[in-house]
Amino acid sequence: MKVVRLPGIHHDGNVVLVSGSLGHVLINAGTSWYQALQVERITGQLGEQQLDRILLTSRRFPVSGGASHVSAAFGDAPVHIHRDGQAALETGDFFTTWANRYDSDMPRTLTEPLSEDDVFSLGDGEVVPVHLPGHTSDGMGFHIPHLSTLVVGALMPRADRPTRWDMPGGSLVDVVASLKRVKRMNLASIVPLQGPAIRGVDHVNEVLDRHLAFFEEAVSNAGRPPASWTDLRKQLFGSRPAHLGRWKNKKRFRQGREGSRCHSDVAGVAQDTPPPCSGHREKCRPRLVRDESNHFEHGQVHLQGGGLRRARRWKTRARIAQPERRTVTKRLRAVFRQGSETPRFSRG
Repeated sequence: MKVVRLPGIHHDGNVVLVSGSLGHVLINAGTSWYQALQVERITGQLGEQQLDRILLTSRRFPVSGGASHVSAAFGDAPVHIHRDGQAALETGDFFTTWANRYDSDMPRTLTEPLSEDDVFSLGDGEVVPVHLPGHTSDGMGFHIPHLSTLVVGALMPRADRPTRWDMPGGSLVDVVASLKRVKRMNLASIVPLQGPAIRGVDHVNEVLDRHLAFFEEAVSNAGRPPASWTDLRKQLFGSRPAHLGRWKNKKRFRQGREGSRCHSDVAGVAQDTPPPCSGHREKCRPRLVRDESNHFEHGQVHLQGGGLRRARRWKTRARIAQPERRTVTKRLRAVFRQGSETPRFSRG
């Protein structure tokens, strides 16, 4: 059996193509924004073969918006969804599907009911539906037993982003129950709604424990949602936004090579450097100087390589002392208001 994750484009959810000796099944279909591109990506994997059916993890637009188009492109392949989500797709409900949140219409999609009694055999493996309500009442996961892999939808948007229960069809108690059920499955990998797969038993359990701890605390707080979901994500899962998480390691590597702008930015610098400056950022830059080794240093900062370009730019700005910058700005504003020529300032 072959399992291929087609990463989500923009707001699309991850699309997973499961291929076996007896057929091909698509889990989720993305939004309607990139439905034509989605068909091309699937065709590139299938070649001349046909798609047998489409399985949806929920009614939400990021996973179901492109289902109608993809189905029509592959000979009206049947679309399966939990019975609680059938009416929303067949009537094109743009509210409970969240299509209105994306300024989009929800294409009407003919569907067939899906339950845990349905097992999709592909010859050398099978796909087993698992009912996982919480984010929506029709939430489903799809378990691939012999790979110990579970494809979930909005129940787990990303490893570093908790799901929401304060939307139409959501239930906080169901979220906790579904996550506990997922943990009991002892999975080796999870494919979330967006972002990379969560791999490794230890990593999967760590992520599940983190999500469960948050939702159990929310239950103890009478189910009140946070005032800001963005601030909550930063507090629980790190200070960097989820969509920039993949740059975290790159940033650390760059800091290791170049240092940082001032001592308050990074720890572990040389011991013989002076204490950190109190100004930070703007006040650090005017005191930046160049030494004989062709490096730029300021306090505990030592910049090399790509940092040289930044240092030279800071040095240029430093030619105008900080107290004089305000005077220069005022003079420039006065000149522009009068319409006269821009004065020239010496480099001294």
